[in-house]
Parts: sequence; structure tokens; C-alpha cells
Amino acid sequence: MASHITKHLGYVFCSTKYVTSMKDKLKDLVDTSTEVIEHKNRNETNDKEIPARVEAWLGDVEKVKDQVQSIPNDDIGCFHMKNRYRVGRNASKATMRIQELISKYSEITWTDAPLPTGRATSSTTSTPLSSSPGGDDFKSRDEPFNDALKLLQQDDNKSQVIALCGMGGVGKTTMMEQLKKVAEDKKMFDFFVKVTLGRNPNMLSIQNDIAVCIGGEGLREETVTARADSLRRKFEKKLEEDKAKILVILDDVWGKVEIKDIGQTSPLPKGVKLLLTSRDSNICTQIAADAFTLLQVVRVNVLSDAEAQNFLSKYTGVCIEHDQDRFQIGCDIVKKCGNLPLAIKLIGTTLKSEDDYAWRDTLNRLKNHDLDDSVQEIISISYEYVRKDEDKAIFLHCGLFPEDSDIEIEDLVRHGWGLKLFKNVSTLGEARDRTYTCVRNLVNANLLMDSERLGCDLNWIVNHGDVSTWSRDEMNKSCKRISLTCMGMSEFPRDFKYPDLSFIQLMDGDQSLKFPEDFYASMENLKVIAFYRMRYPPLPTSLQFSTKLKSLCLRKCKLMSDWSFIGDLVNLEVLSLAYCGICKLPSKIGNLRKLKLLDLTGCANLHIDDGVFINLVKLEELYMRGSHMNRIHFTDANLEELKMLLCQLCALEVVFYDMNHLKDLSFEKLDKFKISIGRPYFETIIPFKTTLQLDLWDDEHRSDLVDNKIDELVKKSESLRLTMKHMSHLEDFVPVNPSDQSFFWYLRDFHVNCCHKLKYLFPTHVTRGLRKLERLTISSCDVLEALVHDYNGEINGKGEMIIFEELKYLSLRGLPKLVRLFPVDSVVELPQLVELAVNELPRITSIYPDNKNTSALQQALFNSQVADYT
Repeated sequence: MASHITKHLGYVFCSTKYVTSMKDKLKDLVDTSTEVIEHKNRNETNDKEIPARVEAWLGDVEKVKDQVQSIPNDDIGCFHMKNRYRVGRNASKATMRIQELISKYSEITWTDAPLPTGRATSSTTSTPLSSSPGGDDFKSRDEPFNDALKLLQQDDNKSQVIALCGMGGVGKTTMMEQLKKVAEDKKMFDFFVKVTLGRNPNMLSIQNDIAVCIGGEGLREETVTARADSLRRKFEKKLEEDKAKILVILDDVWGKVEIKDIGQTSPLPKGVKLLLTSRDSNICTQIAADAFTLLQVVRVNVLSDAEAQNFLSKYTGVCIEHDQDRFQIGCDIVKKCGNLPLAIKLIGTTLKSEDDYAWRDTLNRLKNHDLDDSVQEIISISYEYVRKDEDKAIFLHCGLFPEDSDIEIEDLVRHGWGLKLFKNVSTLGEARDRTYTCVRNLVNANLLMDSERLGCDLNWIVNHGDVSTWSRDEMNKSCKRISLTCMGMSEFPRDFKYPDLSFIQLMDGDQSLKFPEDFYASMENLKVIAFYRMRYPPLPTSLQFSTKLKSLCLRKCKLMSDWSFIGDLVNLEVLSLAYCGICKLPSKIGNLRKLKLLDLTGCANLHIDDGVFINLVKLEELYMRGSHMNRIHFTDANLEELKMLLCQLCALEVVFYDMNHLKDLSFEKLDKFKISIGRPYFETIIPFKTTLQLDLWDDEHRSDLVDNKIDELVKKSESLRLTMKHMSHLEDFVPVNPSDQSFFWYLRDFHVNCCHKLKYLFPTHVTRGLRKLERLTISSCDVLEALVHDYNGEINGKGEMIIFEELKYLSLRGLPKLVRLFPVDSVVELPQLVELAVNELPRITSIYPDNKNTSALQQALFNSQVADYT
């Protein structure tokens, strides 16, 4: 009795001691639970076993943390006996519960054994469906979810293989589970076979689990081939005898799977669909090719900003209404996580119930790329599975650009050439193709994203603040590449010494920024210099760089009045002076006899010294587009040298204001160009490799077009833009041979504007060659009556159809005489059209021929996605 009274009195007089003891124990428990969560996440990522009791234990920890939060921490006055008793008693009970959980965890054993591969679930398995079909009420997931569901519902061979693709941790498996649940509820399939492959799949185990799902019992065969044959017979029985429909789900696909090994045949039998989840769409494409069908890819992207912030709030309990400061820190955290759901979940779980300092510390670590171990593991695994060294090199180089910036492919090409990132390439064109291939591979692997810009190990520095703030660890003398945003800096440190440096990139430095005179003194291994938006950047001289500097890339930099000493860097192969305001290209540049690329884009009123071009004997690519007010002034000697240079150039960007400048020029060797004749090239971004613009208002120049072999450019053009006041038909600027269907073979984008004498655009025979045309825009053509005209009765005579196979966008504006698009008796198909924009067409009453084919044409002309703007 006495001890019982003493204990209860202790709750009153020692309540503060009980609360302190509770907090100390809770700290131990939180530390333990954090380690458990990290261990669990690592095992999930690496397909390793997690003890069965871990989930329940973590749930109990959360309950205890909530219990502790409900106990007042404030000091309670001496006279509040009842409150002191309640606090002491509750703290004592919480402490005992905390100790009990710590003891329980010591009984849990982690084996870290690999999960049995090929775990399968049958059609009886279900997953709770959240308020939104995409899960977790993410509205941004509704569109991809519905797209995937629609593909599952389609009964055709074009949607037999569907892949949910996205970066690690983005929620592909979650969406797959939701799709499976909806498909089960709607009874879309008779059997659901879900197999988790992982990075190291055991095909024997996978085959056995599939057999259990499809037939109820395992396989006795001992080899992959024998089991595959047995599975094939089981599937055939279900498909042929039972007329079953089967959905086979391959989750977490890391490598190519032979469909014959999972009991399927090529082509995939009717009634079977494959649903894949993978980080790499290239792998899924290979599986679809094995099944003799096209792959339907549904991209699962990261969350929107609002969704990411709400998702963090869900795990931390912090919202803007109750804690504005911590909520703002949380917004910065999710941005640093790239709005990646798994990263937010992992960090949010560890931040729950933590104080402000923990939130600030987490944000600071993320700013310094000190990621959570599990998030780091996800990214590292994705990187390790990049197969080609060149892809890895490009990925790491992307990490040298500021966050949230757009990285231009051309920068990667020019930097990569100087750094020799590419094997077995001898021209810049080949290097560019290789770069595009690397970028495509990285995009397909869902690695080339802002949130993935790691690129930093001990030999790299990516910094976007004042260099004076770098720590000693960062100032590593063995650093090989440096990228630095100089905004706000006033002076570079004098001990800026990096003897192993091969690449330096500086951005956004103003005129006040001072550099030491011996800036390059210890950079004898420098191969690439890239300065962007720098006022009076330090330029190298030949004495500093005798052999190794290959690429000097300046863009929007203010240069000193005499920069001609660049001509002494005789081993330069890439020189860009784009938008640097130079008015003269001095003869000394002709000394750069190894130069392969020269970029003079946007240089105002540029004058070129005679003898420059003729000495650039290795030049492959020349870029010198100006603007209407800032044109390049060609002398007769310049043009004569350009004529000879064109015999070796593969890429050219230029504006010819005078038609006479084209005389005797040959464009036959060019395979990359942006050429404007008459007026400046449009500054809008046009993603085409070959673009030709003709802007001519004088009738006398029409014959010159044919004489100057413009057809050489037209035949290669992906984008063609015509503004020709006196053009009455296509033959006015190019000889269109009725038997030559390859003339517009590469044309994808066609703009026709202000052709005031043009009555018809295409003869019927020309439309046969428009196989790749995707965009057609026609505007302000006063007398145009039809797009296509049957001059010689070809349609009636041969019964041919007019088919624009790839046309997706059609815009018709300001065409007062337009009465129809196609000949009256034609049959037209526009199977890919998704957008039709029309305006100021007062005479047109129908956009399809008024004949017996009308009903069929309407169906062919407009697919279900066409948007009509009037």
C-alpha cells in the first residue's frame, strides 16, 4: 500500500523528471526507427527481404510518438497538482511503452537475403483504390492512368504491350497496382498474372510462379526451355479452349525478357496483353519487338509542385495554416527532391515530429547534394545500369549546368568534342548524332532530368555561388571540371590553381568581376573553355595553351576591342563567338587551320577580312545568321572564298539578302543548314536539322531560284517557309517532276505566307511525296482556291487517294477565295490529324469533297482528337 501511494505521489512531485526521461528514451527510439526505415527502404530498392514484424513495429512507433506529443512539455506550476499528476503518470507510461518497443526491436532479425524472384499474384489479389485513380489523389496522374486504362480496354494488336515508364521512385508500381484493381473490378480479364522481376531475375522461379497463377500448380520440369514449353501449353489451353483473356504484368523490368520464356509466342496470341513497368523504355521496346507488336509507352512523371507539397504535408503533418515557416522550408525540400514521390516520402517520414533545426539541416544537405541514402541508392542504381560509357559521360556533364536550366544539345556536342567524350567519331556531324543518341538513351532511362543532375564526385565541382565560400574539401587540386555561376562575384581568388582541370565553365559575370593576371597559369591541361554572359572574360593566349585547348565557346560575352590573339590558338577545333558583338572577323583567325566549327551567329554588322575563309581548310560547320538590322556584309572576295568553302562544309547557317550572292554556290554537300534568302531567318526555335526560308517580293528573282539550284536545298529541307508575292505555282521556284515523288521526301513542316498570286498549292502528283509532312500552315494568300488541284485528271484516271499520312497540324488563315481543300472527286485521308486551326475563310462551306465519299471521308478526315478553331 505504501509503495503504491509513493508511486502516485512521485507522479506529482517528480513529473518533470518523468518527462525528461520520456524525451531521452523517445530520442533513442526515433534514432532506432530512422535506422529501421533506412534499412527497410534499402532492402525494398535492392529486392531484399524485410522482416515481417517491421511494418507493425514502425506503426507502433508512430503511435507512441503521437502519444508523447499529446503530453504537455511546458513547465507546470507547483499548485497545479492534478495536472502534474496526469503529466507524470502519462510520461511514465509512455516511457515504459518506448522501452518495450526498443526491446521488441532487438528481437527482430534482418537476414538481408534476396527476395525470391518471380513472386506472382493471381486474380484474387486486390489493392485498395484511393480517391484518385492514379493513387494518393494526384490529379497529374489522371491522364497517364486513363491513357493506360484505355489501352488495356482496347481489343486490338496495337495495344498488346503497354509500358509504364518513369524514373525510379516516381510511382510506376503504384499506378500498375491501381490499374490492376480497376481491371479486376471491371472484369476486363479472366486471369491476372503479376510477376516482379527485379534486377537479378531467377527465370526458373518466375516460370513456376506464373504456372501457379495460370494453372494452380507448379512446374516439374528442371530447365528454362522445358518450363517455357509447358507454360506455352497452359496459356494455349486457357486461350483456345476456355477463350480466356489474360493480363500478364511484368513489374520492375531491368533487362530484356524473352517472351517465349514466360510461355508466350511471337506474335503475341490474341487475348494476351503485357503490362510492363520499367525505368528504361528501350528495354520495353525490345520486348515488344520480340512479341512482333508496337510498344505503347505511358510516361509516369514526377508530381506537380502543389501535389509534392501536399504529399510532404501528408507525412509530416505540417501545413501552411499552422506552421508557415516550416511549410516554406518543406516547399524548398520537395523542389530539391525534384517532386519525386519516393524521395518526398522517405524524407517526410524522417522529418515527422522533428524540430525546425532538423528541417533546416535537411534542406541544407539537399542543397549540397547530400541525399538520403535510399534516394541516393535509387539514383545510383539507375546510373549503374546505363550500359554505355558515353551515355554516362554525357549524363555527368549535364550535372555541370545550373539547376532548372535548359541544356542545349549543341553545348554538349561542342564540349564533348573538346573533351574527347566520343569514340570512333571523325566529324562534328558524327559527334552530334552520337550526342543525340546518348541523350535519347538517357531520356528513355529516365535519368536526364533536373533532379538527377548529380555529376559530382571528388573530381568535379558544380557551384553556383561566390567562389570564396568554397570549403577546403571542394578546393581539391585534382579537380578536373568546374562550372561556376559568377553573379554577384567581384574578384576571383589569386590561388585559383587547378593543374588537372580539363573543363571550365563560367556564367553571368558582370564588368566588376576581376580576374588575376595569371588566371590560366596552372591550367595547362585545359581542353574546353565555355563562357556564357560574361563581360570581359579572361581569354587565353597561345603562350598559355600550346596544344591541348580544343574548344573555346563564348556566347553573349562582351569582349575587349582587340581579341585577335585568339588566332594564335592554332590547335583550336571549335570556336564560338555567338552574340558576342564582334564587328570584324580579323585575318588572324585564318591561322586556325585545324578549326572544324566556327559560330558567328548574331554578330552585328559583321565584316570579314579577306583570306579568312580560304585558310580554314578543315572547317566543317559555319554558323553566321544575323538579323534584319545586323547583317553580315559579304565582299566579293568573301563570297568567292565561301564558294570554295562549300566544297567541304557539311553545315551552314546564313542569310543571303541579295539573290546575286547565290551565284555559282553549290549546296550539294550540306546535310545540316538553316538558310534564309531575302530576309533574316526567323528567330523562333525550330527543331529541324534542315530549314530553308524564301522571302522574295520581286518578280524578277523567280527565275534566279531555279538557276541558282535552290532545288538542292528544297530536296533536303525538313522545314520550308515561303513568302513569295509573285509565285503562282510551285514550279516558280523549283522544278517539280511528276514522276519524281522524292522531291519533298524529307519535308515535315511547310509554311506558305503572302503568296498573292497562288491559286492552287499542290498538284495531285506532288501529294504522293508528302509522306512525312506533319505541319502545314497557309496564311494571307489572296487568290488561293484549293490546297490540292487535279490538273490532269489523275484521280479519276487512276483511282488514287490523297493521303497525308503524318499530317497532325493544319492551319488556314486569311484565305478569302478558298472554296475547298481538295478536288471535288477526290478521296482524302488525314489519319493523324489532331489540330485544325481556321480563321477568315469567308467562302468555304465544307472542308471535304461534296460527293458520294462524304460520309466515309468525314470519318477518315477527323479522328477523335481533332480540335477545330474558328
